[in-house]
Amino acid sequence: MTKDEPATIGAVKWVIVETATGKTISKGEKSLRVSDVTISTKSDLYEKQIALPEKFYFSLCDNATRDKEPNDGFGLAGGRYGEEDFSWDWFQVDRTGHATKLQESGELSFDTKKTQNGAEIHRMEFLTDVSIRISRVTGESPLKPRWRVNILKGSFVNWTP
Repeated sequence: MTKDEPATIGAVKWVIVETATGKTISKGEKSLRVSDVTISTKSDLYEKQIALPEKFYFSLCDNATRDKEPNDGFGLAGGRYGEEDFSWDWFQVDRTGHATKLQESGELSFDTKKTQNGAEIHRMEFLTDVSIRISRVTGESPLKPRWRVNILKGSFVNWTP
């Protein structure tokens, strides 16, 4: 790496599927740089978002004002730019540095880092494939999502470089 190259903060592999047809919309992998993460805050939550092909994204949603380690859980969400959609998959912290998906299966390891905003999730690794469900807000059931963004085992993100 030269001085001008940005540091790698992660690597993500994904498969995005249209659930009704089973059609793969996008499949790939990429190294992540700081510029790949967009951060926004809403009330006491922050969302750190990573864009994927075909106008999809996935994001980490967590408490922006926490002063200690996460002891309850956090959300991963997904979406498609330009769509009115809903996505929220909760991960319950079941022991230090480990969380499991509340509905369906999926496991993550994580650690935290003290920042000016408090303790934030720093590094996250996908210990299994994790499916993030995306439904349209037009009355579709979140249990029967329109799309699934599947982040594959081994993917990792350093959310706070």
